[in-house]
Amino acid sequence: MEITALDIVNKAIELGFDKCGIIPVQMMRDYEVRLEERMEHFPQTKDKYESFRSFAHLQNDYSLAKAIVVVSFWYGKYYIPNNLQNYVAKYYLTDGRRNPNSEGYQTSTRFEKYLMDCGFQTATDRDFGITALRWAGMKAGIGIIRKNNFFYTEKGSYQYLEAFLIDQPLQYIPLPSTAPTAPSSTMVRRSAVKHWTTTLMCLALTPITSPSTDRCKSA
Repeated sequence: MEITALDIVNKAIELGFDKCGIIPVQMMRDYEVRLEERMEHFPQTKDKYESFRSFAHLQNDYSLAKAIVVVSFWYGKYYIPNNLQNYVAKYYLTDGRRNPNSEGYQTSTRFEKYLMDCGFQTATDRDFGITALRWAGMKAGIGIIRKNNFFYTEKGSYQYLEAFLIDQPLQYIPLPSTAPTAPSSTMVRRSAVKHWTTTLMCLALTPITSPSTDRCKSA
């Protein structure tokens, strides 16, 4: 059974993610350039950021890595009781990375199972993130990074991101229907807005053949 990048994107949305894009791992290389710029401007951060270089060279740690599937989960849909407002950040109250009973956690594990059932080798880091998630999300066309360094989609900044490495060179960069209007941050600069507004939908829908025609089933 042939699985395309669009099949993966549609499944991610069906399972509960808000947005999904897929990029080749090589598209993370310029993250290192921006990282070096940040360390040059703020030398005191070098010890902290030096280890982040690995995010730009994923194949060094994950030989299987050919592409990155980036997904966003919109937690702005949840109502926070008034007695918790201004005391605990909404992100921490709704973060589904660790609570197996949460909607976000179950969406993530179902999607990971779907990828494996389709015959992909996969890798992810649900706690910390397997790469620089906001940069990957911007490259994948699902949002931009604004001046406050938050990641925004058409629905705003109440999004948390996940990334899954896969062993096939697929690519899907959607063209959003509405671009956020604020300029990008210093680290991202104008390239983020340019990337957001000029990216062509579905640059490549390279099909693959699943090892077994009956393995690609819904989780």
